[in-house]
Order: sequence, then structure tokens, then C-alpha cells
Amino acid sequence: MRWREFIRHNFWLKLFALVLATLTWITVRFAIQHEIGLVQNPLANAMTREFKPLPIRVLTEATDLRNFKITPPEASITVSGEAGLIGSLSKQDIQVFVDMADAGDEHEWIKKVNAVSPMGVSIIRISPIWVRVERILPAQQSSLSNKP
Repeated sequence: MRWREFIRHNFWLKLFALVLATLTWITVRFAIQHEIGLVQNPLANAMTREFKPLPIRVLTEATDLRNFKITPPEASITVSGEAGLIGSLSKQDIQVFVDMADAGDEHEWIKKVNAVSPMGVSIIRISPIWVRVERILPAQQSSLSNKP
């Protein structure tokens, strides 16, 4: 292959790569000359913490008067965030729920467990991820409340 063909083959791609490499070199050189440091990672001070057992609540529409039984009724949540923020968290700051707002007239469902945490706190793990939700009929409800 001759030099002329070598240069013309994918010319625009080669030109773009040359411009990009030049811009990268200029940026790095400018940062070194002006002693611009890298921004520190805000998660470098991060820590994780596990909360268990947290009760799983049922989220329904206000007009939905049905009662539900969740199996298992509790979950463990692992969160991550700044050490000071994670250290000051309590179990009440994390809400764990299953969304039953779109539930039809079935008797039981398998639903995904959701969790909400304060701003600056990330949820890393929810266990279990899926739970079984059963609708409690009024006759079942009275027999459950009579048990010691």
C-alpha cells in the first residue's frame, strides 16, 4: 500500500483521532502547569451499615381497605454513605415497603420489596428482594386476632 492510499483510507477518522489526542495532551499539560488537582471522591469517606430486622409495610391507595399478610414480614437493608451520616441513622429513617397500589382482585402476589432512605444515603442491598403477599379475608382476620 502506498503512502497516499494509506493516508486517504479512513482520512476523517484519522483526523478526528489526531484532534482528540491533541486536545487531551493540551488539557493534561495545562493541568500540570497550573497544578490543578483531581477532585476528591466524596465516597472515599463512605461506610456501609446493615439494618435488620425492618418491618415491611404495605403501600396501598387511601381508598383500599383490604388487609394483607406479608411473608416474610421483615427485611434487612444495607446502606452506604458518608460515615457521619450513616452513623447517625436509625431504623426509623429507612422505610421498607411493597407497593400494592396496582394490585387486582387476586388472593396472593409475589411483590418486589422497595426501600427509601434519607438523601445522601444509598441502598446497597435489600434482603429478601421478593416477598409473598396474601390478602386477608375478614373471616381470616378475626381468627388471626383471636390467637394468643
